[in-house]
Amino acid sequence: MQGLNACGPFISEFAEHYPAACRNCKPFETNVQKRNSFNLSVENVIVSYGVNSDGCKFATLQCSNPAAKDILIEWYDPLGASLGITGPVKYTQKVISLITCNQNSEWTYSENGKAEVIKSATCEYVR
Repeated sequence: MQGLNACGPFISEFAEHYPAACRNCKPFETNVQKRNSFNLSVENVIVSYGVNSDGCKFATLQCSNPAAKDILIEWYDPLGASLGITGPVKYTQKVISLITCNQNSEWTYSENGKAEVIKSATCEYVR
């Protein structure tokens, strides 16, 4: 019986033919939900995708509006409940955030050392 060589070529061949789950996140949804507030407007989110050094998918979310006084991103979990906001960033017209795909093919957002599974995000601003 031959032993397995964990450093052998099989590992890289396996990775090429069977990609890690962290590469399989679906496109990230934006502006699906909005808080019920009369003084907030919704802005389009630009989502750019990439792959990090671990081979996992990540996405950069960016939204801006030159008329904004404050701008924020609100995060929603898979059930549609709000997980809170990034910001508001006071007296700026642009906000950028980074999310990553985990080993369960779920998008995650980390803030203050805590990672949350997220389903969507909405960019909102105050004029």
